[in-house]
Order: sequence, then structure tokens, then C-alpha cells
Amino acid sequence: FKNKFVKATQTQLNTQIYDVYDKLTYLKNRKSIRWEYKFIARGDDYELEMISIIFQVMIDNLAYTFSVSAPTIFYNKNPQFFNTIFNGIHFMPDKTKLDKILIGE
Repeated sequence: FKNKFVKATQTQLNTQIYDVYDKLTYLKNRKSIRWEYKFIARGDDYELEMISIIFQVMIDNLAYTFSVSAPTIFYNKNPQFFNTIFNGIHFMPDKTKLDKILIGE
């Protein structure tokens, strides 16, 4: 599975990724896969090493993906800041409640 993830991500980003780590973990008490990898982002006049952190969670046969990417130089100064971003994620326990909020019933 890791090789498929790497290949798909490299295709999507149009660049090589490296230092790829995956770990089975929990996000809000739900089993998840935590991915971390680095890549080079290039523009007309810049080249930055970036880091991406991704959590993937399966709930009721639906895949939820949450991610954050940042220049590695900023991440290295305060990794806890970027890791705690995921603490703001909440899953609603009942889909009908979400429907009522979105549809306005």
C-alpha cells in the first residue's frame, strides 16, 4: 500500500517525495493512518523543501483525508504547532444532524 501511496502522491505533486513515514494511529479515537513526507516545491524564482502531514480515516465506508503542508524550515522551528492543527477536527456522530445543519431543516 505504501508504494501505491508514494506513486499516486508523486503523480499528483509532479515531483519526487522522500522521507516517507506511515504509522497506524488514532485521530479523535478513530483508527487512522498518519503519513509524513517531504518534497521540493519549485516556482519561477524559488525552491523550497516542504513537509506534508496527512491523516486518513475510514468511517462508514467513506475515506476522510486531512492534511497540512508547510516549508520544512517553519515546521522544524515549531513541529508541535503543525501537529496540533489536527486537534480541531471533530466528527459529528449522526449524519442526520449534519443534513439538518446544511439543508436547514
